[in-house]
Amino acid sequence: MTLRRSRLAAELRRLHGDSGLSLDQVEERTDIKKSTLSRIHKNATTNVPYVKTLAEAYGADERTRACLIALVKGARQRGGWWAAHADSVTDDLLEFVSFEAIAATVYDWENAVLPGLLQTRAYAEAAIREVNEEELTDDVVATRAEMRLRRQDRLAGDNPLSLYAIIDEPVLYRRTGGAEVMWEQLAHLTKLSKQPNVHLHVVSRTLGAHAGMLGSYQLLEFPDEEYMDPVVYMETIGGEMYLEGKEPLAKVRRLWDHLRGAALDKEASRQAIRQAAEKMTDDGHSHGR
Repeated sequence: MTLRRSRLAAELRRLHGDSGLSLDQVEERTDIKKSTLSRIHKNATTNVPYVKTLAEAYGADERTRACLIALVKGARQRGGWWAAHADSVTDDLLEFVSFEAIAATVYDWENAVLPGLLQTRAYAEAAIREVNEEELTDDVVATRAEMRLRRQDRLAGDNPLSLYAIIDEPVLYRRTGGAEVMWEQLAHLTKLSKQPNVHLHVVSRTLGAHAGMLGSYQLLEFPDEEYMDPVVYMETIGGEMYLEGKEPLAKVRRLWDHLRGAALDKEASRQAIRQAAEKMTDDGHSHGR
């Protein structure tokens, strides 16, 4: 069961328990058979009309109903734009994108590649092709890169996502896609760092060994944390994984606070990015300057 469906099922069970209604009473009020109710409460395989009906029967307030519906709509089978890419990415990644689509804030620590929300198309294609141990077709690479760029729409609009990103400085010097691609990527990074909702910091190479070397992660926070607990997403050699629960989240937050305290401020971080871009000219390209 996906994380989203697990949360939906748990919340429906909680609301049912709080309502004091038996399954017979719920069936009588909703015309939903008890066998269907049991299945929904167990694995949340359902749809928006059922959830609306059950939320009303259970006496859920308007905010809770909205959150329940958001959970249903965000599932893979529910027609979000990301569903069109289901054949090219894993279910866990699809679920992450569906969470990102409704998140209010993302905290992104990267020690290997640049944040996906800040990548250019050329960098994204190079990273996807070079990092994957399997040989990917050009179509799959292009599809995954397009999906990555589509996610970046969250950084604009009337209600943009707040992105807090910390990057390990060696990532800026890794010539993913070659010097030309990397120079353009670093210029793009500098431009995005000036957006009011993008908070970009760099951890200097002079810091030495630190806990962030254990791996990259994204911490997602949602508008209503009373209902939607934060989610931590990580990509490992064994595949994607999520961290939940108070202790793991507290550990991730402590790590973030440590990294943020050790990182350069915004202007010094931009200067570090500019210096890395200058190094990309070592191969003789002037990049139009």
